[in-house]
Amino acid sequence: MFFVGKKARLQNTHYLHRSQCEILPDIHARITLEATKIEQALVEAQNYFDVVKPCALCILQKQTASPSRKAAL
Repeated sequence: MFFVGKKARLQNTHYLHRSQCEILPDIHARITLEATKIEQALVEAQNYFDVVKPCALCILQKQTASPSRKAAL
């Protein structure tokens, strides 16, 4: 499940998060998205906000982690 924060951060950017993100905004400060894939979630979030980027903690980190790094964690 994906969420987009309602409050803009750096350079008027809203961030896309997974449900288990450590910095997931409070329930009143986020929008729940219907999408099941990251690419779909980004498109859906852009229906609400012009500038949306994936969260570096819960999305980008997971995408760039190698299988050996995942095994070590």
